[in-house]
Amino acid sequence: MMIDWAIHCFDRLESTQITLKDMAEQGAVEGTVVHALTQDGGYGRFKRQWVSSGGNLYLSFLLKPHCAVHTISQLSFVVSLAAANTIQDYIKDPDIIRLKWPNDVLMNGQKCSGILIEIDTNSAGDLNWVAAGIGVNVMTSPPDMGAAIKEYGKNENIDLIDFRDALLMNIAKTYDLWRHDGFTPIRDKWLLHGFEDGQNMTVQSSHGRLQGAYKGLDESGNLLLETKDKIIEVITSGDVEMTSGA
Repeated sequence: MMIDWAIHCFDRLESTQITLKDMAEQGAVEGTVVHALTQDGGYGRFKRQWVSSGGNLYLSFLLKPHCAVHTISQLSFVVSLAAANTIQDYIKDPDIIRLKWPNDVLMNGQKCSGILIEIDTNSAGDLNWVAAGIGVNVMTSPPDMGAAIKEYGKNENIDLIDFRDALLMNIAKTYDLWRHDGFTPIRDKWLLHGFEDGQNMTVQSSHGRLQGAYKGLDESGNLLLETKDKIIEVITSGDVEMTSGA
Protein backbone atom coordinates (compact mmCIF):
# COMPACT_ATOMS: atom_id res chain seq x y z
CA MET A 1 0.00 0.00 0.00
CA MET A 2 1.33 3.42 -0.95
CA ILE A 3 1.90 6.04 1.69
CA ASP A 4 -0.96 8.43 2.59
CA TRP A 5 0.02 12.09 2.84
CA ALA A 6 -1.29 14.39 5.59
CA ILE A 7 -0.44 17.90 4.37
CA HIS A 8 0.02 20.90 6.65
CA CYS A 9 0.38 24.13 4.64
CA PHE A 10 1.73 27.41 6.05
CA ASP A 11 2.12 30.87 4.54
CA ARG A 12 5.53 31.33 6.18
CA LEU A 13 7.89 29.27 8.34
CA GLU A 14 11.46 29.50 9.48
CA SER A 15 12.02 26.10 7.87
CA THR A 16 9.73 23.24 6.83
CA GLN A 17 12.46 20.87 7.95
CA ILE A 18 12.63 22.30 11.47
CA THR A 19 8.85 22.25 11.81
CA LEU A 20 8.60 18.67 10.57
CA LYS A 21 11.31 17.45 12.93
CA ASP A 22 9.48 19.09 15.85
CA MET A 23 6.29 17.30 14.76
CA ALA A 24 8.20 14.01 14.48
CA GLU A 25 9.47 14.40 18.05
CA GLN A 26 5.85 14.82 19.14
CA GLY A 27 4.81 11.55 17.49
CA ALA A 28 3.70 12.58 13.99
CA VAL A 29 2.85 9.65 11.72
CA GLU A 30 4.60 8.60 8.52
CA GLY A 31 3.29 10.66 5.62
CA THR A 32 3.13 13.94 7.55
CA VAL A 33 3.94 16.78 5.14
CA VAL A 34 4.92 20.37 5.94
CA HIS A 35 4.57 22.84 3.06
CA ALA A 36 5.50 26.52 3.37
CA LEU A 37 4.87 29.17 0.73
CA THR A 38 7.96 31.04 1.96
CA GLN A 39 10.75 30.31 4.45
CA ASP A 40 12.95 32.65 6.46
CA GLY A 41 15.62 30.09 7.32
CA GLY A 42 15.47 27.34 4.73
CA TYR A 43 18.60 25.21 4.45
CA GLY A 44 20.08 22.33 2.49
CA ARG A 45 23.04 20.00 2.90
CA PHE A 46 25.78 21.22 5.26
CA LYS A 47 23.28 23.87 6.51
CA ARG A 48 23.70 25.91 3.33
CA GLN A 49 21.04 28.58 2.91
CA TRP A 50 18.22 27.77 0.49
CA VAL A 51 16.78 31.02 -0.89
CA SER A 52 13.02 30.72 -0.32
CA SER A 53 11.08 33.39 -2.20
CA GLY A 54 7.41 33.05 -3.09
CA GLY A 55 6.23 30.93 -6.02
CA ASN A 56 8.57 27.99 -5.46
CA LEU A 57 8.05 24.71 -3.59
CA TYR A 58 9.39 24.20 -0.07
CA LEU A 59 8.37 20.88 1.37
CA SER A 60 9.38 18.37 4.06
CA PHE A 61 7.82 14.98 4.72
CA LEU A 62 8.15 12.26 7.33
CA LEU A 63 9.10 8.67 6.51
CA LYS A 64 9.48 5.68 8.81
CA PRO A 65 10.92 2.87 6.69
CA HIS A 66 11.84 -0.48 8.21
CA CYS A 67 15.45 -0.60 7.07
CA ALA A 68 19.04 -0.40 8.21
CA VAL A 69 20.37 3.09 8.93
CA HIS A 70 23.21 2.69 6.41
CA THR A 71 20.66 2.42 3.55
CA ILE A 72 18.94 5.73 4.30
CA SER A 73 21.18 7.65 1.86
CA GLN A 74 19.32 5.79 -0.90
CA LEU A 75 16.29 7.95 -0.16
CA SER A 76 18.08 10.89 -1.82
CA PHE A 77 17.90 8.91 -5.05
CA VAL A 78 14.26 7.96 -4.43
CA VAL A 79 13.23 11.58 -3.99
CA SER A 80 15.40 13.07 -6.74
CA LEU A 81 14.13 10.47 -9.21
CA ALA A 82 10.53 11.31 -8.29
CA ALA A 83 11.30 15.01 -8.67
CA ALA A 84 12.84 14.51 -12.12
CA ASN A 85 9.84 12.50 -13.27
CA THR A 86 7.49 15.24 -12.04
CA ILE A 87 9.42 18.15 -13.54
CA GLN A 88 9.62 16.41 -16.92
CA ASP A 89 5.83 16.56 -17.21
CA TYR A 90 5.92 20.36 -16.88
CA ILE A 91 8.65 21.29 -19.37
CA LYS A 92 8.83 21.35 -23.15
CA ASP A 93 12.02 19.31 -23.49
CA PRO A 94 12.36 16.51 -20.89
CA ASP A 95 15.87 15.72 -22.15
CA ILE A 96 17.31 18.79 -20.40
CA ILE A 97 16.78 17.08 -17.03
CA ARG A 98 19.83 15.52 -15.40
CA LEU A 99 20.33 14.03 -11.96
CA LYS A 100 23.52 15.08 -10.22
CA TRP A 101 24.95 12.88 -7.48
CA PRO A 102 23.98 12.72 -4.73
CA ASN A 103 20.83 14.82 -4.45
CA ASP A 104 20.31 17.50 -7.12
CA VAL A 105 18.04 17.85 -10.14
CA LEU A 106 19.47 19.98 -12.96
CA MET A 107 17.75 21.63 -15.92
CA ASN A 108 20.01 22.58 -18.79
CA GLY A 109 22.98 22.19 -16.45
CA GLN A 110 21.60 24.47 -13.73
CA LYS A 111 20.23 23.41 -10.36
CA CYS A 112 16.46 23.27 -10.18
CA SER A 113 15.90 21.14 -7.10
CA GLY A 114 17.79 19.90 -4.06
CA ILE A 115 17.03 17.23 -1.47
CA LEU A 116 17.96 17.02 2.22
CA ILE A 117 17.74 13.82 4.28
CA GLU A 118 17.96 13.97 8.09
CA ILE A 119 17.35 11.10 10.49
CA ASP A 120 16.69 10.34 14.14
CA THR A 121 17.83 7.13 15.84
CA ASN A 122 17.22 5.54 19.22
CA SER A 123 19.81 4.68 21.87
CA ALA A 124 20.54 1.36 20.14
CA GLY A 125 21.27 3.14 16.86
CA ASP A 126 18.08 1.96 15.17
CA LEU A 127 16.08 4.30 12.95
CA ASN A 128 13.18 6.25 14.46
CA TRP A 129 12.27 8.44 11.49
CA VAL A 130 13.49 10.26 8.39
CA ALA A 131 12.79 13.92 7.66
CA ALA A 132 13.12 14.47 3.91
CA GLY A 133 13.16 18.00 2.59
CA ILE A 134 12.94 19.20 -1.00
CA GLY A 135 13.07 22.60 -2.62
CA VAL A 136 12.07 23.13 -6.25
CA ASN A 137 12.52 26.31 -8.28
CA VAL A 138 9.10 26.43 -9.90
CA MET A 139 8.58 30.08 -10.87
CA THR A 140 11.92 31.74 -10.07
CA SER A 141 15.56 30.92 -9.36
CA PRO A 142 18.16 32.85 -7.32
CA PRO A 143 19.92 35.58 -9.34
CA ASP A 144 22.82 34.29 -11.47
CA MET A 145 22.36 30.70 -10.35
CA GLY A 146 19.92 27.88 -10.82
CA ALA A 147 17.00 27.36 -13.18
CA ALA A 148 13.24 27.50 -12.74
CA ILE A 149 10.63 25.26 -14.33
CA LYS A 150 8.80 28.32 -15.69
CA GLU A 151 11.80 29.16 -17.91
CA TYR A 152 11.38 25.87 -19.78
CA GLY A 153 7.74 25.19 -19.03
CA LYS A 154 4.94 24.15 -21.34
CA ASN A 155 2.72 26.84 -19.80
CA GLU A 156 3.36 30.36 -18.55
CA ASN A 157 1.62 29.71 -15.24
CA ILE A 158 2.17 26.66 -13.03
CA ASP A 159 -0.28 25.86 -10.26
CA LEU A 160 1.95 25.28 -7.23
CA ILE A 161 -0.53 23.06 -5.41
CA ASP A 162 -1.06 20.89 -8.48
CA PHE A 163 2.71 20.57 -8.83
CA ARG A 164 3.09 19.70 -5.14
CA ASP A 165 0.43 17.01 -5.34
CA ALA A 166 1.97 15.51 -8.50
CA LEU A 167 5.37 15.43 -6.81
CA LEU A 168 3.99 13.75 -3.69
CA MET A 169 2.24 11.14 -5.83
CA ASN A 170 5.51 10.36 -7.63
CA ILE A 171 7.43 10.23 -4.35
CA ALA A 172 4.85 7.77 -2.95
CA LYS A 173 5.19 5.54 -6.03
CA THR A 174 8.99 5.61 -6.01
CA TYR A 175 9.20 5.10 -2.23
CA ASP A 176 6.86 2.11 -2.56
CA LEU A 177 9.09 0.63 -5.28
CA TRP A 178 12.15 1.06 -3.03
CA ARG A 179 10.45 -0.54 -0.03
CA HIS A 180 9.29 -3.57 -1.99
CA ASP A 181 12.03 -4.13 -4.58
CA GLY A 182 15.08 -2.52 -3.01
CA PHE A 183 17.56 -0.04 -4.41
CA THR A 184 18.44 -1.75 -7.71
CA PRO A 185 15.40 -0.56 -9.74
CA ILE A 186 15.81 2.96 -8.29
CA ARG A 187 19.49 2.98 -9.22
CA ASP A 188 18.75 1.77 -12.75
CA LYS A 189 16.11 4.46 -13.33
CA TRP A 190 18.30 7.14 -11.74
CA LEU A 191 21.19 6.28 -14.06
CA LEU A 192 18.97 6.88 -17.09
CA HIS A 193 18.78 10.53 -16.01
CA GLY A 194 22.42 10.75 -14.95
CA PHE A 195 25.49 12.01 -16.74
CA GLU A 196 27.16 10.15 -19.58
CA ASP A 197 29.82 7.62 -18.72
CA GLY A 198 33.21 9.33 -18.84
CA GLN A 199 31.97 12.82 -17.93
CA ASN A 200 34.88 14.71 -16.37
CA MET A 201 34.26 15.95 -12.85
CA THR A 202 35.86 17.12 -9.65
CA VAL A 203 34.67 15.78 -6.30
CA GLN A 204 35.33 17.50 -3.01
CA SER A 205 35.06 14.79 -0.35
CA SER A 206 36.24 14.15 3.18
CA HIS A 207 39.38 12.63 1.62
CA GLY A 208 40.20 15.80 -0.30
CA ARG A 209 39.71 16.96 -3.87
CA LEU A 210 39.62 14.29 -6.58
CA GLN A 211 39.44 14.64 -10.35
CA GLY A 212 38.42 11.98 -12.79
CA ALA A 213 35.77 10.50 -15.06
CA TYR A 214 32.27 9.56 -13.97
CA LYS A 215 31.66 5.80 -14.00
CA GLY A 216 28.16 5.64 -12.56
CA LEU A 217 27.06 4.33 -9.18
CA ASP A 218 27.84 1.15 -7.29
CA GLU A 219 25.08 -1.10 -5.93
CA SER A 220 24.77 1.05 -2.80
CA GLY A 221 24.58 4.42 -4.58
CA ASN A 222 28.19 5.50 -4.04
CA LEU A 223 29.78 7.52 -6.84
CA LEU A 224 32.40 5.75 -8.97
CA LEU A 225 35.20 8.01 -10.22
CA GLU A 226 38.01 6.82 -12.47
CA THR A 227 41.22 8.79 -11.91
CA LYS A 228 43.87 9.51 -14.54
CA ASP A 229 45.76 6.51 -13.15
CA LYS A 230 42.75 4.30 -14.06
CA ILE A 231 41.95 3.70 -10.40
CA ILE A 232 38.25 3.53 -9.51
CA GLU A 233 37.58 5.62 -6.43
CA VAL A 234 34.38 4.90 -4.47
CA ILE A 235 32.98 8.19 -3.13
CA THR A 236 30.47 7.89 -0.29
CA SER A 237 29.83 11.61 0.19
CA GLY A 238 30.96 14.89 -1.29
CA ASP A 239 30.23 17.73 -3.70
CA VAL A 240 30.47 17.25 -7.46
CA GLU A 241 31.48 19.85 -10.05
CA MET A 242 31.48 19.15 -13.78
CA THR A 243 34.79 19.99 -15.49
CA SER A 244 36.11 20.13 -19.04
CA GLY A 245 39.13 17.98 -18.32
CA ALA A 246 40.25 15.30 -15.88
